[in-house]
Amino acid sequence: MMIITLLILGLYFPSIHYNQIDISPNFFLISILIFSVCNNDYKVILFGFFFGLINDILLSTYYHGLLTIIFTFFSYILFRANIYKNRTLINPLNITLLYLTIFLLYIIRYEDSYFFYIVFSSVNTFLSFIVLILFDNFFGISKKYAKK
Repeated sequence: MMIITLLILGLYFPSIHYNQIDISPNFFLISILIFSVCNNDYKVILFGFFFGLINDILLSTYYHGLLTIIFTFFSYILFRANIYKNRTLINPLNITLLYLTIFLLYIIRYEDSYFFYIVFSSVNTFLSFIVLILFDNFFGISKKYAKK
C-alpha cells in the first residue's frame, strides 16, 4: 500500500523548483529505501531496476540506461547493507546513500559547478529525508521491521 502511494506521489507530485532547478523529493528513491527495509531478498534489486527504468523513460536524459544503472546500484547497496544492519529506516548509511545517489542524479541532469551539485543535492536530500520521516511515522515502518 505504501509503495503504491509513493509510486503515485513520484509520478504526480508537483515539482518544486528553485531557480529553475527541480528540488522536489525523490519518491522513487524513498520507495526503494522503504522496500529494502521491508523485504530482504533480491526483489529489492528488481524493484530498483524497475524504478530506474521508469525514471529513464520519464526524464529521458542523453545517457539512456544510466539512471537505471544508478537506481539498481543504489538498491543493490541497500540490499547488501540490510544483511548487516538492524533494518531501521533512518540511519546514517541510508541517508549517505540517498545523498550520493541524488548527487549522481544532479550530475547527470545538470551541467554546472560542484558547489551547485553539493548545495542542491543537499536540499533535495533534506526534503526526501523529511518525507521519509513522515512516512515512517505514519506507517510505522521502523517499528514493524526492525530486528531485535
